Amino acid sequence: MELDVAEPDGGLVIPEGGFWPAPEIPQPNIYPMEWRVETDKLAAIYEKSKLALWNPADLPWDALRAEDFTAEQRLGIMYWFSVLANFDASGPAVFARATIHAFEQHEEDPVRKCFFSITRDEMNHEECCQRTIAKLWPGGPLDWQPSTALERAAHNNIGWLYHNGGRYWTGYNKAVGKYSLAVLFTSFMMGEMAASTLFRGMASGTTHPVFSDMFHRIGRDESRHLQICMTILDKEWPGLTDDVKDLITRQLRAGFIFLSMILWEPPEAGGFWDLPPYFLPNHRVLMRQARDAGLGVLSYTEQAENWRVALARVRAIVTRWGIAFPAIPELDIEGVDVATGCPTSRRRVSRCRGFLGRWLRSAEPDPDCEPDAGENRGRVLLAPGGRSRTVAGMVHHAGMLRIDVAERRRRLGLRHALCPTARAEDAVEAAVRVVALHATDPASVFLAVRARTDSVAPAAICSACGGRCSWCPPT
Repeated sequence: MELDVAEPDGGLVIPEGGFWPAPEIPQPNIYPMEWRVETDKLAAIYEKSKLALWNPADLPWDALRAEDFTAEQRLGIMYWFSVLANFDASGPAVFARATIHAFEQHEEDPVRKCFFSITRDEMNHEECCQRTIAKLWPGGPLDWQPSTALERAAHNNIGWLYHNGGRYWTGYNKAVGKYSLAVLFTSFMMGEMAASTLFRGMASGTTHPVFSDMFHRIGRDESRHLQICMTILDKEWPGLTDDVKDLITRQLRAGFIFLSMILWEPPEAGGFWDLPPYFLPNHRVLMRQARDAGLGVLSYTEQAENWRVALARVRAIVTRWGIAFPAIPELDIEGVDVATGCPTSRRRVSRCRGFLGRWLRSAEPDPDCEPDAGENRGRVLLAPGGRSRTVAGMVHHAGMLRIDVAERRRRLGLRHALCPTARAEDAVEAAVRVVALHATDPASVFLAVRARTDSVAPAAICSACGGRCSWCPPT
């Protein structure tokens, strides 16, 4: 093919009529490359993530010795990390897929980089699961032969967990590319909110230095991931259509069901989880072994309260954008019934599947759920025939639950973020935990927030109040 060219200019070849346009690149595609920045805050978070890098191999693994635990406790710890791995081991693949999708959709550069940073962090979290299991139960999660009834129960439960993990991965792959960032990141936001809540509580509760260091580091990572999610959602949520808002409401309910496996317990009926009827009773026994080993697994009531607090934070966030929050009857939280689209009333919620409702309706104990005196967390506690029974400060009668002063104070300490294992993350959460903070003078709000958080600067409290606190000294 002959090329008509103009006179060369310093070696340049310029065709007659101008340069030929390059063919359009079929989309989605990672090309053409670009480094557009629209959200400076995301770019700053990515730079901060570089400074927070850590290496799981540097944890004091020599201090984690199998001989320090009974066989049942080692099995319990292995089981808990296998449950965690059902979520964290999927993290690198989930966010790697999201990173590729962000490149293909030509999201701004900080979004892609933040996805990459989350992928890197999740690989660290998966490695923590891997190293712990290898130290305490070689061959775990599944490449070993059980020899006792408890071991067979653990092995079978893990198999069922990973069956459900495979179903999640199939659904996720179908969702990426089908739904917008606003919908996908609602699920991510739920996961990060849950994870930051989980690891903050466990870091305070564990008695082992390896797990304490591990959970503190993972908790910091998850808090940063939550910040990334919220920054992206603040950009994506404005201007949502009613159809998308309804879809997000359903996603919130689905997220609660999915994440309850690691944060609390999944609902007994309906929802995502495909489990045999013996799964949950055996799950509780194995979790108790992990708790007895000093792993820091919270009790049933503490888990429920932590989950309720996390959901309160999510609710405060989404309702700002006109997104309805779903009813969570298992935790006695009112909201929209995603099946009907109608709001639930407190009376209706109290008659639903909530654990408090199950307490009040039950007249006979369930032998699979019957706890010991120190494990009275939301199980059937009524004696045969509906007789009253006192367990750890709670008196149970047929049709009535009475809570003594000590138990009431314990619950208020958790709810109001006064307990070391259930601190508020920031000033907004501190207010949500008590409905509202009352101020008799300017200092009251600052004192109330600091009493419920580990470290919140006065300027951050002013900012949460809308930046109108003229009495806050400059920093």
